[in-house]
Amino acid sequence: MSKFIFEQIQTPLERSFKYLVFDQNKPNIKNFNWHYHPEIELVYIDSGTGIKGVGNHLSNYYNGDLILVGSNLRHMGFTESFSDGKTEVVVQFKPEFLGNSLINTPIFTPFRKKVEKNSKIRNEVSELPTIKKAIQFR
Repeated sequence: MSKFIFEQIQTPLERSFKYLVFDQNKPNIKNFNWHYHPEIELVYIDSGTGIKGVGNHLSNYYNGDLILVGSNLRHMGFTESFSDGKTEVVVQFKPEFLGNSLINTPIFTPFRKKVEKNSKIRNEVSELPTIKKAIQFR
C-alpha cells in the first residue's frame, strides 16, 4: 500500500495563494511523491507530455493542459523532467480564498462549479482550458 504524504503549504503573508514556477533551472524536487493538502491546486503545463495521477485516476497530460486538483485530493507531481523553455506553473489556494462575492459572479461560475465538483468527487480530474491565458502572465 502506498503512503500519502500530507504537504503543509506555507502561503506568503502578503498573499492568499502560493504561486510556483518549475523549470529546468528550478525543478520540483517533490515531483513524484503522492501527497495531499487542504489547498486547491491549479497546475498549468505549458508543453510536454507525461502521466498525471490524481485521486484514483491515472492518465496522460499533453501540451497546454490545465489541471485542477481539489482540496485534500491525493495527487503526484506532474512534470518528471524539463527541457529548455518548458515550465510547470502551480497555484495553490484555500477553497475560500475568493470569498463569496467574487466567486459567485457570473464570470467565475464555470470555475466555481469545477471546484465544487472536485471537492465532492474525489477521483475526478478537471481541466479548465478557459483559464489558461490568465496564468500565462509570466
